[in-house]
Amino acid sequence: MATVDRSMDDVMLKWLERASKKPGEITAKVVLIFSEAGLGKTVLACRLGKRIALITNEMAGSSSLANWPEIEKNVRVIPFDPPEAFANTGLGYWDWTRRMIPLIEEGTFRHYDGEPFDTIVLDTISGMISDEVQQIVKSGAATEKGKVSAEAAGRPDYLVSEQRLRPVLTDIANLTRCSVIMLSHQRLGDKLTPGANTRADAHAAAFKEINKYVSVMAYMKIDNSGKRVLQVMPNGNGVAVKSRYHFPSAFVTDGEFVAHIEEWKKANA
Repeated sequence: MATVDRSMDDVMLKWLERASKKPGEITAKVVLIFSEAGLGKTVLACRLGKRIALITNEMAGSSSLANWPEIEKNVRVIPFDPPEAFANTGLGYWDWTRRMIPLIEEGTFRHYDGEPFDTIVLDTISGMISDEVQQIVKSGAATEKGKVSAEAAGRPDYLVSEQRLRPVLTDIANLTRCSVIMLSHQRLGDKLTPGANTRADAHAAAFKEINKYVSVMAYMKIDNSGKRVLQVMPNGNGVAVKSRYHFPSAFVTDGEFVAHIEEWKKANA
């Protein structure tokens, strides 16, 4: 009988501890940052990786990077809207995103310098959800004066949070190489769910679903002294998020937030 080389056991055990998970458990690194528009979410998000794939429905929003050449050079901007060639395929905005993510994660689509991306930024998910809701409404959901009525809210709620978002979020939860940064304009609605009380129906349902898959959630705001800070929020309600990171303080600066994320990535590399 051949002898077994046990010299790599420690390495194997450490790998097994990191890589193994319970059924339905999330091990990917997913960050959600939300705030009012114009506070600098995009710039901050693009500091959270070395090579950034910025998927955006606000192409003009990426212009804020022009003032940050050291950050801008690491970013490749990708429009969120599906190309016209796919107009008749029935693909929604999130369907299109789901098709992009594996190409980025596997390194098939690469940064300008030829290296694979390490971070995917979705900017903004609130805008992406709005686009998705409009598409659902146009497809035949009942409306009242151009808006989804309270009586018909169940249909777009279900379509956005269950049929549209969940497959994408499930794919994101299983990423092993790329981390994902989600940006949103939504304000906190309750203690756990961004947008729950500020945008009704489909938006609330979508954010409730997204919240389950988030490892780190932070609300960017201007504090009483006029300084920009990030308030770290409760997250991961309803799903076991193995990759959750616990900050030592509820309020951190941009630099402290970036440093914590870098340490978190190193510890889970």
